[in-house]
Amino acid sequence: MGKKKSDKKALSEKMSMAVPADLVGIDPAKLRKQKIKFKKAVVRVSAYDVEAYVFTINSDEEMLDLYVKAPVICSLAASGVLKTSCLFDNVEIPFFAGKPGPVEIYWDKENQEEDAGAQKEQYAEAMLCYKNLLEQFSGIIGGIAFHLHIGGEGDVREPFPDSPRCIHIFCNKVPLGEVSLYYRSTAFNLPLSSDGKQAICLNSVPGRGIAVKDDKKPVVQILGSNFYFLAPIIKCFNAVTSGVIFIKLLSASWKAYQQSQKAKKSKSAPLKRKAFMDAAFDWQAGIPEFLEKKLVEDKAQMDIAFREIMNLQSKIRDAVALLDSLKASGYSKNIRSRVAKEWKKITALSDVSRLAVVENGLHVFTKPIVIKWEGKSYDMGSYVIRINKCGYISVWSENSTHPQGVPHPHIGKETGACYGNATEAIIRAGTEHRYADAFAYIIRWLKYGYTAELTLVKIEEWPVISKISAAALTVADKEKQEVAV
Repeated sequence: MGKKKSDKKALSEKMSMAVPADLVGIDPAKLRKQKIKFKKAVVRVSAYDVEAYVFTINSDEEMLDLYVKAPVICSLAASGVLKTSCLFDNVEIPFFAGKPGPVEIYWDKENQEEDAGAQKEQYAEAMLCYKNLLEQFSGIIGGIAFHLHIGGEGDVREPFPDSPRCIHIFCNKVPLGEVSLYYRSTAFNLPLSSDGKQAICLNSVPGRGIAVKDDKKPVVQILGSNFYFLAPIIKCFNAVTSGVIFIKLLSASWKAYQQSQKAKKSKSAPLKRKAFMDAAFDWQAGIPEFLEKKLVEDKAQMDIAFREIMNLQSKIRDAVALLDSLKASGYSKNIRSRVAKEWKKITALSDVSRLAVVENGLHVFTKPIVIKWEGKSYDMGSYVIRINKCGYISVWSENSTHPQGVPHPHIGKETGACYGNATEAIIRAGTEHRYADAFAYIIRWLKYGYTAELTLVKIEEWPVISKISAAALTVADKEKQEVAV
């Protein structure tokens, strides 16, 4: 054999390979005794940072020698099971892993088979996604078994006894202790749900195990070989981002787990009197500041909850009105009998520009709307009013004239329309499919429903139309109406 090459050169020529550090059958002491050259290091496999044994081989003879002295590596290379690549010292080298260990899903529904069956159907997509990811990860880290626990009553689940070759994962659960909840819409800066709404998450339980954070709050709690995922990754399954979030949770958990295993070997120093007194004094001094911060956070969550309640109340009100209309006798017959008249009445409305049927709904496109207020005429731009096939009404502006794009003093950019006293008449007209009345009510509300006391965005923020332009617009509308007649 010629002169041995350096590790770096061997790496660059792909004369190295890596295997999981947790793979059964690899004895580091035995390898050293047999003078096999290796290094234990953290390598990057897919999206995971895992510990591995990196073997540097300088010749075919050394490769053969490695296979003879380490049969487990020989079997891996021969089978090619989960052969991929990893990054080590910024160089890509082959990575061999064993077969994945068993991945089991438990629904934690004792004596409630019907509920468990319903959950399996409801969460089938999430379970398939997570099981595949766990199987891939199990192969990468040496075939460790995973038990994924779903469902069950309450937020608390005590850990299983520590096991080096079996990991238990609990979804949206914590161990016994000081349990607290909070709201969040993202994890690792990725949306938890497809609608982006806030979801109820669990805080890590203080004083138990290791808590792992993303850039904001705890997302995982580790107790022995038990991983508690604190975000609702099952109920809020999002086909776009949930898989990525799960990978990040798994990676963070595994890293913390390995650190916890190493920490077991070192005993912590006994607590001394001074350290105890310092901690107690600090807690007492910090209580007012803690309570002030907690009050701000709780008020913010109350505001979110109130908005959700208002949104639900609006939906309930709409649903009740629709239900009342559907129960009315002769409902369908009455609608069909007046459809032709409805068309004529809608096209006769002077502020209607055109109509269109769009995705199971009727759209009315208005002409530019003008609000007259305290001797001035304000240009509001035109609007689209939609009534869908169920009678639900929505209205928006596609060319707002407001400097910040606010649609209307009583239509928020995020909160939608507030019809005020006209609410009942508008909703009833929509649910009864009195299209002409509904469009007329909305247009009248757009033009004449402005109430300065009930809006944060005042009409004065919209552009003013000159008197000459306003007069010309009025004359033009009259002429068009006469032609139509």
